[in-house]
Amino acid sequence: MRLISADAAKEIICKYENRAIQKTMVFEIEKLNGCQATEEQLIEICGNEPIKFED
Repeated sequence: MRLISADAAKEIICKYENRAIQKTMVFEIEKLNGCQATEEQLIEICGNEPIKFED
């Protein structure tokens, strides 16, 4: 197993995938243990949807 950052995984996905599914793939990676989306990444993933953060 090789650990990479979520940003590196996103870069690879976006390089080879140009359809709407790329956002879903990035979102699934962000949900993995050890990966946490930044607010900026959440805004990008969620688009215009309101963001709800857990306390």
